[in-house]
Amino acid sequence: MLRATWKSLLGHKLRFALTGLSIALGVGLVSASFMFTDSLGRAFDDLFGATLAGFDVQVRPQIDSDLDFAQGEPLDEELVDAVKRVPGVAAAEGSIFGFAQVVIDGEAVVTGGPPTFVVSWPELIPDFGVRSGTRPTGPDEVALDPATARRLEVALGETIQLIGVGEPRTFSFSGTASLEGFDSFGGSVSAYVPLTTAQEILGLSGKVLTIEVTGTNSEQVDALIRDIEGILPDGVEAVSGQTAAQEQLATFKDALGFLNTFLLVFAGVTVFVAAFLIQNTFRIIVAQRTRELALLRAVGASRRQVTVMVLGEAAVIGVVAAIFGIGMGVLLAQLIRRLLSFGGSLPAAPFELQPRTVAVALGTGLIITLVSAVLPARVASRVPPVAALQQVHIPPPAGSLRRRGILGGVIVGLGLVILAAGLVWERENQTIPDIALVGAGAGLIFIGVGILAAVVARPVTATLGRPLRSLGVPGRLAVDNAGRSPRRTAATASALMVGLALVSLVLILAQSLDATASRLLDERFRADLVVAPAGFGGSRLSPEIADQLSQLPEIELAARVRGGQVEVEEETRFLIGGDPELLEQVVDFTVTAGAITDIGPGTIGIRQRLAEALQLVLGDTLTVRFARTGDQDFRLAAIYDARGLGAGLLVDLESFTANFTEQFDDQVFIALAEGVTLEAGRAATETVIEPFAGVQVLDQSEFREQTSQQIDQLVLLVFGLLGVSVVIAIVGITNTLTLSVHERIREIGLVRAVGMSRGQLRRSITWESMLIAVLGGVLGITLGVFFAWAVVTALEDDVLFLSVPWARLALALGAAAVAGVLAAVVPAWRAGRRNILEAIAYE
Repeated sequence: MLRATWKSLLGHKLRFALTGLSIALGVGLVSASFMFTDSLGRAFDDLFGATLAGFDVQVRPQIDSDLDFAQGEPLDEELVDAVKRVPGVAAAEGSIFGFAQVVIDGEAVVTGGPPTFVVSWPELIPDFGVRSGTRPTGPDEVALDPATARRLEVALGETIQLIGVGEPRTFSFSGTASLEGFDSFGGSVSAYVPLTTAQEILGLSGKVLTIEVTGTNSEQVDALIRDIEGILPDGVEAVSGQTAAQEQLATFKDALGFLNTFLLVFAGVTVFVAAFLIQNTFRIIVAQRTRELALLRAVGASRRQVTVMVLGEAAVIGVVAAIFGIGMGVLLAQLIRRLLSFGGSLPAAPFELQPRTVAVALGTGLIITLVSAVLPARVASRVPPVAALQQVHIPPPAGSLRRRGILGGVIVGLGLVILAAGLVWERENQTIPDIALVGAGAGLIFIGVGILAAVVARPVTATLGRPLRSLGVPGRLAVDNAGRSPRRTAATASALMVGLALVSLVLILAQSLDATASRLLDERFRADLVVAPAGFGGSRLSPEIADQLSQLPEIELAARVRGGQVEVEEETRFLIGGDPELLEQVVDFTVTAGAITDIGPGTIGIRQRLAEALQLVLGDTLTVRFARTGDQDFRLAAIYDARGLGAGLLVDLESFTANFTEQFDDQVFIALAEGVTLEAGRAATETVIEPFAGVQVLDQSEFREQTSQQIDQLVLLVFGLLGVSVVIAIVGITNTLTLSVHERIREIGLVRAVGMSRGQLRRSITWESMLIAVLGGVLGITLGVFFAWAVVTALEDDVLFLSVPWARLALALGAAAVAGVLAAVVPAWRAGRRNILEAIAYE
């Protein structure tokens, strides 16, 4: 039986190669996800290890672990001198860093992802130093990271502007600086200046954010920490450099974990699609090998041996394809890097192939292939020995379609229940995440619909194929062949169904986001103009912009908005700050209790749904935890609906300033003075923002268009990751048609003998492929619309309104039909080349 298994593999190279390609693509995306995130993890591991290796102790503000990305209360610079006087301290230096806009040749430097920083020169990191030029020592000198300087071709002595919380400042480029072996800090733009200069740019004169300390004896760090803690004020702590590195690395690793999960979701979709193809391929192969399997049974092979033989073929294909998939993973990892780098902002690190990645890849390929081959193997074991007497077609058992319908309906029903639980079931202890329930429910629905597809395949293809019947014999033959084996047609269409369902879901959610943004802009925002950062590099606005805009006679008011993370009831929330009286004039908050103008020092506004979740009413006290000031109590002064504004909490500008270290504006909303035209108001605004590169002024239509562009970028990213699964679906159609043509060799010879030309035959096979693809497209788009409706329904009370892009969905269905035509090229060409007499004589 082992020799028979091996001979079968060698005798059907093409069919198994196509199957193996699908497995390899699925496994490749799984291994690429791990390789990509492992390489980033290693890069950040080395980076933080090198960054914090030059000192023994770090003195810093105490910050809640859930607010790691927020800055705590700055430390008085006098504390540096106090730390230096502690016995056992060899050196102590204060450091500071924060957001700042870097401007070169009048253009703001935009990374597309990581932020731009101004950083005080690290004094105590031995691996940090000048890479070219000289160290910036004067108040008008700056160094850049080598990656930025090289990318923008900055020459020594060239003028560079830095924009922080004040007016733009001009510097001379003195050279490049970085850690040894690193051209940038994780892809961010870093501008290095003396400590005093950094303090001035960030508006933190006399302050530092951390103090780095080296001891006289590096083996007594714990004792040194205890001595330093003895002089520290409340809210300040001392930790070892190793602890600081591990904590910062853990924060980034959490973010990478989310990225890995995000990528593995798409990998799972790809493997799921491949499973449909594998199962369909093995089922067709078993049907075509009826006589071969019957001969084995006739010469003494047991049902178990036949089953093991088919599963053995699957195991060999799975392992070999998985090995190739690991190799493909390197190429796919490169593609993922390009999709996620947003212009090359990710750190360049060699891809790592860890033993865990190899084990997961091999396990995925082997398991998915074996599971997909189980049912075809059982069918193979049931082939009666009498079938060896002649080439026969073993019909499916009577009532099998009815049983499939019942089974499919049960699975779909179970999937709907689980999906609904993930979307709307509010649970206190979520041992299983909502996203896991949604994914499991969607997977069951896909499987159930895939089973039910065999029940509807014949009538649906007959309906869809009515126009083809009017095209003569090729059209009628295509429709009849598509409906002849509903199980095969359904299984083939199901692979494309999954891809098209997800494509449709993404298209609908993107359109819904776009429509929601437009609707909210029309309903909520009454501002004439909006000043906002340009690009997507984490830029912020200097408060000077709003200050200067408010002085213009053309502008009635300029309402700034700031935002930051806080913690409420042990959950991270987003809070915005601004002048309530000004914001009320440019934003419709839809107040349900209290008044926006009642918000002031010591009071807060809260969104209605959040208030309901926290069981708060007007006048209640809400405790908010800030990274800078810790727990602060606010009296609830306003409850508002404001669906789509993105922030659940609103404080006045004074409260925001007192509780956040960073004092940048996110946006400025402008209401023009009476009688001032939009053109005149824009011109006046542009005179203010002109010195602040990287800032743009938008009217409502432009603001809406920019939001739409951001959504489109996200859609392109998702489509890039979904592309692999769509490719597998097309390979599946090609594979099925190739096997189908092989199965119908004699039929092809007969229709050619009675007068069908090669062109007619090729058209028939092409139209049959198109029908299968359109069936998958119809099922996929239907499921995509349903899933989108479910998601939007669950989120409707929050931020999203359903909008279905019917034109784009029609294009997607047309693309599926084109994919079916392309998939039929090779099978149709091979069918047309068959010799008529050889085909008729084929058994």
